[in-house]
Amino acid sequence: MKNKYKKKEILTFLIVCLFFITILFPIGYANQQKDEEIIQQIKQTPNKVLLTDKTIGDIHVEYWIHKTGDIEIKNDYILFQTDLKDSKIIKYEKQWRDIQKIPNDISLIEFDNTDIAWKKLVIFLEKNDLNNFYSTDNNQEFPLLCWEIRYKNGKTSLINTNGQKIGEGVPAPSEYKGFSLSGYTQDTLPDGWIAWRQNANLWFKKWCISTTSISLPTPDTISSYVSDSEYYLFYELAHGASTYFQADSPGVYYYASDVEQDMALRDKMIFSFIGSCEGMTDTGDGTFSYEFRKGSLNDTVTIGYSGMGTCPGWSDSLQWQDFMFYAMNSNYTIKDAFNLACAEYPTIADCVVFVGDPYLKIIEYKEDDDDDEDDEILPNVLITYPTENSIINGNIKITGIADDLDGEVRKIYIQIDNGKWQEASGTNYWELVWDTTTVSDGLHKITAVAVDNNNYQSGCYYRNVYVINDFLETNIIALDQASTNQEISFQASTSGGISPYNYTWDFDDGTISYDPNPLHIYKKQGEYNIKLTVKDSINNTDSDTKDILIIENDNISPVIEIIKPENALYIGNNKLLSLPFILVIGDITIEIQVSDLGGSGLEKVEFYIDDSLKEIFTDSSFVYQWTWDTIAFFKHKITIKAYDNASNVDIKDIDIFKFG
Repeated sequence: MKNKYKKKEILTFLIVCLFFITILFPIGYANQQKDEEIIQQIKQTPNKVLLTDKTIGDIHVEYWIHKTGDIEIKNDYILFQTDLKDSKIIKYEKQWRDIQKIPNDISLIEFDNTDIAWKKLVIFLEKNDLNNFYSTDNNQEFPLLCWEIRYKNGKTSLINTNGQKIGEGVPAPSEYKGFSLSGYTQDTLPDGWIAWRQNANLWFKKWCISTTSISLPTPDTISSYVSDSEYYLFYELAHGASTYFQADSPGVYYYASDVEQDMALRDKMIFSFIGSCEGMTDTGDGTFSYEFRKGSLNDTVTIGYSGMGTCPGWSDSLQWQDFMFYAMNSNYTIKDAFNLACAEYPTIADCVVFVGDPYLKIIEYKEDDDDDEDDEILPNVLITYPTENSIINGNIKITGIADDLDGEVRKIYIQIDNGKWQEASGTNYWELVWDTTTVSDGLHKITAVAVDNNNYQSGCYYRNVYVINDFLETNIIALDQASTNQEISFQASTSGGISPYNYTWDFDDGTISYDPNPLHIYKKQGEYNIKLTVKDSINNTDSDTKDILIIENDNISPVIEIIKPENALYIGNNKLLSLPFILVIGDITIEIQVSDLGGSGLEKVEFYIDDSLKEIFTDSSFVYQWTWDTIAFFKHKITIKAYDNASNVDIKDIDIFKFG
């Protein structure tokens, strides 16, 4: 009996083994075959240049860019990640577009290389390739071939093949110009880093009871938050270095020594992001990194930039930052999240620095966190175009990226304001065409949500944009000629843009007015060029100019000469015979000629019947006709008044006997 049962157990065991071999072998073989296909695809991809081949944490990263000759195709890439432990493929992403025609007659341009960190020829295949980083004027046609030049001060310029500057990138927060945590990059872009700051604040809101996110704080304002023991997360993006950054204006700095003083009576900061070009180049005693950590490497972390001013990956910095925060929010240690983000965006890996506790998790400091550590990780979504507070019109393509650390992104949904949710095309890289003419001009909110293969939904990602299909336009309404010491009325005819408007009048005599419709007096004769500049609520501007001739003060009244009617009989508006008076049967056309002997120009001509105003002419034609076509009987007085622009007037009266 024992041998019988033993044979049965052995037989059962063999059947189970055979079952698993039958099932698992094809799966393993299929996976191996798929991996080999990916590797073969990479090998067969033409015109690729290996940019990164390095190990980041437990991941080996290879990253290729697309180049044809000396021209780099922007945003085309291959990202290939393998696990060091078992060499399995972790991620394979590829965007590789066919190039129909590459110009081969590129003019050689001489550049002054003194302040240039690097330069390269690039081609943007479509406007959306500019993403959050680059901006050009609206006259550019795509594909756009140009030079991309990074200067040592962190600025990026786009120069066309004729040597003309056609665009620029958001400057890296270097030490060369004065900016605060999130401040001016130039006069027309008062908060160039708003997308970075708001992205950080979005994640901070998930981890904190309350947050504060501001642009251009003074050093005293910064100190008030750093010294507050309730604040444990800190983020700055400003021009500066490891020991200082500019606050609210050029020459005004917040220093690492201020941090030491501000934190003297409180515990160390849990997480600090030092977002200046050289913010983490030095992390020793007396630096921001050291002072925010209070010299500790336990339960505290500082992350930031080093050499970001010349880093090729600065244009990926927002996506890198968002991915790192996403991984931190998904219960990864900050160190692992940092490495994952660097593996995802390897172009930035050499210019970011981690210092602190490798085991610290930001999610552990979230209030009322009852989630199980093994809970499903939510997907993440980011809008890459249009940028925050940008101005858009016509048909635009909303684009973005999405990730899922433990699954696959299945769908992306987009909502405009409170409208219907629309499904975007694509997943990890997605897009949706929006006809902005279907909404009113003004501020609108784009909302993006990602859904993964387990039907888990990401949080909402928002982007505020201004739609302007009715462009700002303004025109000056004023006299062509006036006299000295005459009060002249100027009017602005303005439409489009986003009201309210701000007006600036330059009268070309050293005086300025900010009234929409000002009154102005010129003291001296001459020709003046008036300029009106109108700015709407989102800093769109338009201007108009007008010449006005100012002559000496006019004291001479205009002269009215009555051409018709004469002393005669008129029937049906036709003269039949002369009379000692005017007799009209039916309608009559009164025709006059006005001479402006003083030279200030005619302002208006008025026609009255029995002191009742019937018609006003405001043109300066000098010959005027008015038809009296109402029924009347017996004698009536016709009064004609002519005014010039110096307020002089001439008056003529005529009596008419009218029947019919």
